[in-house]
Amino acid sequence: MQEYKGRRLRVRVAAVVVAVTALAGLYGGAVAAAPQCPVVRYNAQATGWTNVYATYNPTRVWTLNIDYATTPVIGQDGSLYLGNGSRSFASYSSGGALQWTYNTPASVAGSAALGADGSIYVGLTGQLLALLSSGTSKWASPYVFTCGATPAPVIVDRGGTLYFGADDKKVYAVNPDGTTKWTYSTGGIVKYSCAVSRDGATVYVTSGDGSIYAINASNGLLRWKSSSIAAVYNCAVADDGTIYVGSTNGKLYAFAPDGTQKWTYQSQSKVTCAPAIAPDGTVYFGSQDTYLYALDAGGHLKWRYRTYGPVYSAPTIDEGGNIILTAWPGVLTELDPLGGTVLWSRTLTASSYSPAIIDQDGSIYALSTDGVLAKFSGPHYTPEPSSLAALGSLLVVFGSVLRAKRRR
Repeated sequence: MQEYKGRRLRVRVAAVVVAVTALAGLYGGAVAAAPQCPVVRYNAQATGWTNVYATYNPTRVWTLNIDYATTPVIGQDGSLYLGNGSRSFASYSSGGALQWTYNTPASVAGSAALGADGSIYVGLTGQLLALLSSGTSKWASPYVFTCGATPAPVIVDRGGTLYFGADDKKVYAVNPDGTTKWTYSTGGIVKYSCAVSRDGATVYVTSGDGSIYAINASNGLLRWKSSSIAAVYNCAVADDGTIYVGSTNGKLYAFAPDGTQKWTYQSQSKVTCAPAIAPDGTVYFGSQDTYLYALDAGGHLKWRYRTYGPVYSAPTIDEGGNIILTAWPGVLTELDPLGGTVLWSRTLTASSYSPAIIDQDGSIYALSTDGVLAKFSGPHYTPEPSSLAALGSLLVVFGSVLRAKRRR
C-alpha cells in the first residue's frame, strides 16, 4: 500500500492552478459553492479531469436499478442528479436515497448540467428544462431535440450561459433565464457536447458533416471550420488551446486554436469516446481496438493498456493523475499514469458507455448499460503534509495577487 500511495503523491502546482482558475472562471470565483461535478466531463473544456483523489481499494457500497438512467452529475452537497426513467428526472443523496422526482413532459435526452446557483438544466425531446435544486420547475424553452442525440448543456461563463447542439443542425447559446443568446447553423446534426476554450472566448463543436466548428462565444460568429475528416465525436480542449477529437477512421486529431491541424495518431479501430486531458498535457483516449492510449502533447505514444473489449467510455483523471476507466464487458479499473499499470479493478453488472464520476470524498459512481448505478467507496487519500504546505503556499500567492490587483 505504501508504494501505491507513493505513486499517488503527485500534487503538482500546475494542477492546483488549473483547479483554482477553472472554478473561478466557470463560477465567478465562488469556488466553495461550486458543484462537485457540474457536467459529465467536469468542466467546460471537457477534459475529464477532477481535482479530487479517487478512493483506493474501493468496495461497492450500494447499487440502484434505474431504467433509462443518464450519467449523473453531482451538486455542491453531494446530491446526484440524473434521468430516472424515460420521462422522469430525479435527485438521490450520496447514500443512494431518493430525494425527489420530477415528471418531465418529454423523454430525458441526456445528462444534466448544474449552475453555480444550484439550477439544474436538462435536455428533453423538444425542450430545455431548468429546475431548482428542490426539484421544482424554473423554466422550459422549446428547442429541436431528439432523445438520445442531445448532449448535456455546458455552463461555461460567469453569467451561466449554456451551450449545446441539437438535431436541427444548430448550436445554441442560451442565457440563464432561458432566452436565446445566439444560434449557429452547422452542416449536420449536432449530437455531441460542446467544449469551450479556457478563456471562455471560443465554443468548439463537432457536426454530422464531419467538421469541427470554432464559434465566437460572445456573438455566435464562426471563427473557423475544419475540413471534413470523417465522422467525429466529442472534443476536448487543453489549457494551451489544443482541440482533440476522435473519429470513425481510428484517428485522434489535434488542432491548434487557429484551426491548423497539429498531428494525428492512428489507432486500429473507431475512436468514438471523448478524450481526456491531464494537467501535464497527457492525452488519454480509448479505441474500439480494445486499447486505452496515452499520448504526450506532441502526439507520441507513452503507453497503451489493453482492455477486454472495445472502449466506448471516456477516461476520467483524478488529482493524482490516475486514470479511472469503465470498459467492456463490465470492468471498473484504475491505472497508474506512469505506465498504465492496473492499480485495482472491480466488476460491474454489465458493460458501460458512461465515464466514471468522482465525488468530493473520492467515491466513484459507475453506470452500466443495464441501468445499474453503482457507488464504490474506500479509504480516502489525503496528501502528505508537504503537499498540503505546497497548496497553502500557492493559495497565499494567489491571495497576494488578488490584493495587488485591488490596489491598482
